[in-house]
Amino acid sequence: CPWLYMDSFDADTHGEVCHKDVRLYKNHCRLTVLMDVRDDVPYSLTFRGNVNGYGMDGLPSEGSFSCVAYPGQGKGMLAAVPRQLDSSLLLDVQDEGTSVIRTFALGEYLEQSGFDWQEKELKDATIVVDYSVTGIRITYKGGDKEYHYDIIL
Repeated sequence: CPWLYMDSFDADTHGEVCHKDVRLYKNHCRLTVLMDVRDDVPYSLTFRGNVNGYGMDGLPSEGSFSCVAYPGQGKGMLAAVPRQLDSSLLLDVQDEGTSVIRTFALGEYLEQSGFDWQEKELKDATIVVDYSVTGIRITYKGGDKEYHYDIIL
């Protein structure tokens, strides 16, 4: 998803002049995923959702969405996703052979943490995936709060 800032409104164009103050709102979420692994394990991260863009009215357009995270400027992997209509956003962790190792209901974790896809200005999120022998920990850092979810494998 492009790093999209937008506004949408109806304008009466029957006259010779039409004035409208436009304020662009952040209509995407940049997800940073940090992998806490001790060895250099090759993996890729794919985000999947049910919003594939925006209509002329500025509202999310329903359809299949998929994007692969890319290395960020600092640590971790980065992906931009469009505004979602529900909590169905998924995160697939794949090995170097592109086999899906694990799928996480990322939208559910974000929702439980208080992330709001309905906000006018979408926030960014950082997720920490901690691989261990017994499970995986996903940490969502939003604002001043941090949420932990332990998933037993």
